[in-house]
Amino acid sequence: MTAVVAFHELGHLVVALMFGIRVTQYSIGFGKVLFSCSWRGTRYCLSLIPLGGYVRMLDTRKDRLLSAQEQLYAFDRQHPCKKILVYLAGPFANLLLAVFLLSAVVYHEGVITVAPIVHTVIPDSLADKAGFQEGDHVLMVDGQPVSDFEDLNELSIDGLSSLQLSFTVQDARGKIRNRRMYLRNYPDLVDEIYRGKASFGFSPDCFSTEIDEVLQGLPAAEAGLKSGDRIVGLANKKINNYQQFITIARHLPLSAVSVDYVREGRRYQTFLKPKLIGKKQSGALITRIGITNKIDSSLAKRSRAIYHATLAQSFLIGFKKTFHVAKRTVVLLGKMLVGQSSLKTLSGPITIASMTKKTVDLGWTSYLFFLAMISISIGILNLLPISVLDGGGALMSLIEWVQGKPLSLRAEDFALRIGFAMLMLLIFVALFNDFFRIFAK
Repeated sequence: MTAVVAFHELGHLVVALMFGIRVTQYSIGFGKVLFSCSWRGTRYCLSLIPLGGYVRMLDTRKDRLLSAQEQLYAFDRQHPCKKILVYLAGPFANLLLAVFLLSAVVYHEGVITVAPIVHTVIPDSLADKAGFQEGDHVLMVDGQPVSDFEDLNELSIDGLSSLQLSFTVQDARGKIRNRRMYLRNYPDLVDEIYRGKASFGFSPDCFSTEIDEVLQGLPAAEAGLKSGDRIVGLANKKINNYQQFITIARHLPLSAVSVDYVREGRRYQTFLKPKLIGKKQSGALITRIGITNKIDSSLAKRSRAIYHATLAQSFLIGFKKTFHVAKRTVVLLGKMLVGQSSLKTLSGPITIASMTKKTVDLGWTSYLFFLAMISISIGILNLLPISVLDGGGALMSLIEWVQGKPLSLRAEDFALRIGFAMLMLLIFVALFNDFFRIFAK
């Protein structure tokens, strides 16, 4: 977390220095300075409390005894355009960091691109209601060509805001057909898809019964299941493949059910109570347990998987992933601000610390991926038009540019007070969610 914030502040530092603005201090952490050194007029510090960092620039409003020459290098005396770019440099640095982190993960692990051929259609899912069939080869989503299954999912998510998706497919017999998803009646499900906690209901023939991710706050996590566990039984029924697993998992009761799994070669059993997420038109319950499944490379090859691991490909994939995650984060924030999405999705430092430990335990690639997600979140959050954040500072500089003079001290003070109150409210909600997740277990 500190490293991500430090990189954010580094963005401010670099751009400020490029414009000739005097940066008096760059600090990693807050409080008592443990170590410092000076270089070209800037003091670089490592401080006691490792909760972020900050950049301090020369400012005539705070630094009163400045010579006329020094005032030329003060932040508040710069052209509004320069100030806007300095403010935006922090969030941009976060997004750039995410690109490099995801590129490193992809370069090391490789990525599987699977042909967009539907093998499994989950009963009563959006895909099922749209008429998807096994063997459908998806060619386009809303008129945009589809290259692989990940592309299919991303284009589908991008089109969610229209509340209707149009798919052009070639069915198993070679005929071109249109499939349409009508989303207006499923706002909660659309919200969960945005958050990565639900799917459209179609999948390729490449998933195994091994757990890829356990979603926090859902029954599987509460039952102690972990990434790498292989599901071999569910609700007293034997599981041999993903198709069997998904079919049984979608029809679980609201009572406790058994889960048989293999971990490090040993077989275990646990129990969980599925979470109710909706009802079918028939009145039957739709439940979920909260896991995602790993891709089986041997199965993926049958779905025409291609492994991309070159440096150039890794960077492009990292950039693409960062763009899509950032876009999705913006949409979610927008939905929260207008009340279309629950504030329960906000996470505070306790949840982040817990997730950090878990990703470290899973290996350095999982940790880098998690840092990338945190970096994107920090970058996008800082673009909010709240005065104490970079987005608010950029907005006030834009107003200054338009009206030809800075905001009055009274107006700026009022904006800062409102911004601080809003930020404290967000922090309070995030901490409340953290404690709720702890005590709800």
